[in-house]
Amino acid sequence: MTYSQDVIFSLHSYTENVRKKRVLLATSHPLFRQAIIDILAETPGIDLVAKAANGWDALRMSHRLKPDVILIDFYMAGLSGLEVTKLVMRESPQILIVVLLDEENQEYIKAVEKSGAWTQLTKSQLAQELPSLLTKLQRADKANDSPDRTLTQEANVQ
Repeated sequence: MTYSQDVIFSLHSYTENVRKKRVLLATSHPLFRQAIIDILAETPGIDLVAKAANGWDALRMSHRLKPDVILIDFYMAGLSGLEVTKLVMRESPQILIVVLLDEENQEYIKAVEKSGAWTQLTKSQLAQELPSLLTKLQRADKANDSPDRTLTQEANVQ
């Protein structure tokens, strides 16, 4: 190998190790969607690959694009975020799904947990919690990590 091939190989290996998490955002509320887009744009290691305004589009895009992460509103036109989550988990259980809730309702939280989603986040917590959640997503391995486990581990260290 020549020197230039060594450099190219090293750069290629480095960029593979720091691959950005590919995110699909699905919410039917334009202002809410833009607020999330603004947060994602400022977060290193995140690549917003698609935006969906209804559940059917979210499902189609998830099948076609195979994102690493889906941020999806619980309430969506067409298919609900919960229905989309269940369908995506059947085909692509490696995708990390964060369901966005309007409120902390225990019935909804339990339904999200049963759906196979990685976690849920209330919209009122979004601005405050999404950046730290995205950082956890960058390190996440669905088989071994969940935000709850990560938070518990961090609390035990302190």
